[in-house]
Amino acid sequence: MTSRSMVAGREQPHPSRSRLTFLGSESFSFDLWFSLMPAADGEAFGGIIYGLQSSSRESRRWPHFHQQFVLVSSTGDLYCSILDSRPVVATKLDSNRWYHLALTYDNETQSQDVYLDGAKVHSSTGTLHNEWGYLTHEQIGTGCITAGSLHVPRPSYVGWYGFHGILDDFRVWNGKLLQDDVKLLAPRPLSWVNVQLTMCTRPTEGKHMQLVSFQSSKQPNCTIS
Repeated sequence: MTSRSMVAGREQPHPSRSRLTFLGSESFSFDLWFSLMPAADGEAFGGIIYGLQSSSRESRRWPHFHQQFVLVSSTGDLYCSILDSRPVVATKLDSNRWYHLALTYDNETQSQDVYLDGAKVHSSTGTLHNEWGYLTHEQIGTGCITAGSLHVPRPSYVGWYGFHGILDDFRVWNGKLLQDDVKLLAPRPLSWVNVQLTMCTRPTEGKHMQLVSFQSSKQPNCTIS
């Protein structure tokens, strides 16, 4: 298995090959760290962590197609899926603590697994989202949404819903990570301090990427491309 690992917020340009929607015919995974900040005046709790749409935010056009593959509602529900369904995979998320989130998709079996802090919290099967081919723009830390009855951030809301918190180490992997691999990635050493962390509320804050190394103990032939 060949894996690509990307880290948000660094100096090197984001190579187009790492866009998730370019991996539609392959098995793939992604993982990231996030920490929620408490709601404040003018800032709702939660937000869109990974948003995709048919036009860029900079175009100032409302995108006809828009989806949110990772989202935390203002009531603390975590949604994570690249399928047509939008399941709640965890509830009552707390602020001011780190969470590790991973999603894997096996293209052959069309199976999706979601992990939170190394534990599997949801499994489902199905084809990739029916709007997959239209989602030509993506960003970390914001996205647009038509809320309907969901509290994102409130029912009937239509617009952009930036993530109110901190994001770190968003990585896209070409191949399905095994559960043991996710458990290996999940622990966050208390001594690991990243002074470049920034509150991510705009898509441009996540546009720079850097290749990092990862060696799978369960798949020793795993290499970084």
